Amino acid sequence: MSPDPNYRYTIRTEGRDMFATQVLYMIVTLVIDMGYMASKIVNFIIVLCLILAIFVAFHSTTSERPDGMTSERPDGHLKFETVDSNEDSIFRLGEETYVFRRYDEWHYFWRSFKGEDSPVPPLSEGKEMIIVATTGLKPSSGWTVAVTAIVENEDHIEVFISDIPPQEELVLDVITSPYQIVRTEYSEKEVIFTVMRSEKNP
Repeated sequence: MSPDPNYRYTIRTEGRDMFATQVLYMIVTLVIDMGYMASKIVNFIIVLCLILAIFVAFHSTTSERPDGMTSERPDGHLKFETVDSNEDSIFRLGEETYVFRRYDEWHYFWRSFKGEDSPVPPLSEGKEMIIVATTGLKPSSGWTVAVTAIVENEDHIEVFISDIPPQEELVLDVITSPYQIVRTEYSEKEVIFTVMRSEKNP
């Protein structure tokens, strides 16, 4: 039987086909693996960004609470919100300042201060305290009192108060008693007050 002259050619052709198939399989596998690795890298980056966003939000110096306390809170600063403020008060306040931790005391003060018919703002005992800031009687209208910061130290709470003179030239020549009442976080520490006065202060 004479040898087939195309036999060797057929073997070589089949070998080339098998080699091409293997190469194609390797290329497809490599592409899939690269896609899988790329997907893992993208997922890792997404998770890392989420962790970073949570960290930044947790350590942010500004926060918002349901009770409305939205003032900035750098290290040591307590958040606070205004309960009431005015350029004058019927209840004449000297330079006395008050701190209320118990609702019954706060209720009595408010009714004496605003009248029996005035609704008493809430005070959650053990969670909040209320501070009444005043700077004494003023010789005219236009004066205001502003609590600018409440800072917690190791052994005391310091309340910073600005005594702000009239910003307008036309004022009434009457005695006024400006004040601001704020609600802040509860503390058993002693509360002291620092008043920052302007040169126009009487």
